[in-house]
Amino acid sequence: MEPIDRDRWHTIYRRAVQYFKRILPGLGNAGTYQLAALAADYVDDPDQFK
Repeated sequence: MEPIDRDRWHTIYRRAVQYFKRILPGLGNAGTYQLAALAADYVDDPDQFK
């Protein structure tokens, strides 16, 4: 699978931050950012999580 470019990764990351802040407001900033980075990494390369 071809890795996504950095701009696309960042777009996914920003959308994930918005989503997780809305559904998990008590998570805090650090947890939200880490979870969003994991989500963007998973979209980029799901095989690394096997």
